[in-house]
Amino acid sequence: MIATIIFWLIFGLTIMLAVSALGIEALTDFISTVVAYLPNVVAAILILLVAIALAGAVGGLAQRLMGGTTLGRLVQTIVPILIITIALFMALVQLKIAEEIVVATYVIVLGSIGLGLALAFGLGGRNVADRMLTGAYESGQQAMPQLRQEAQQAKEQAQSDAQTLKDQAESVGGESSPGSRVRPQDV
Repeated sequence: MIATIIFWLIFGLTIMLAVSALGIEALTDFISTVVAYLPNVVAAILILLVAIALAGAVGGLAQRLMGGTTLGRLVQTIVPILIITIALFMALVQLKIAEEIVVATYVIVLGSIGLGLALAFGLGGRNVADRMLTGAYESGQQAMPQLRQEAQQAKEQAQSDAQTLKDQAESVGGESSPGSRVRPQDV
């Protein structure tokens, strides 16, 4: 593969030199544009090769770590596809092929995956969430009489404390002169 890339690079440079020797400016510009685009092609190919290797490694790692479990098979299938899909979008952007459409499609694909996962989790966990909420509601209902009793006791204690403070303030206020104020340390 490297030999093929070097061959085409040398071939392109040779054609570029030959066309520039002819002196036809439009043809020279065209060949220069094609040769200038070749690094983008090489980068896109490298992106895809790295993605394929990474997808294979992740699939093998998932198989070794998770074995034949359902989750292991799911990870083995989905993660490599996701890696290849992302690499494909990256390669298309590198090749400058309809960049706006590629980016918009990429966002739509990732958004769809996220929405699908959210719906699957939400709908799949509906029964569990129902049981959790029902359990919390029932335990709250069972604790309600005790909470009401404690709230009533707290209210009575607060009224008692307020009455005691009021009585102390009146007794201190009655002993002092009419123009004096009650200090907090006296209460």
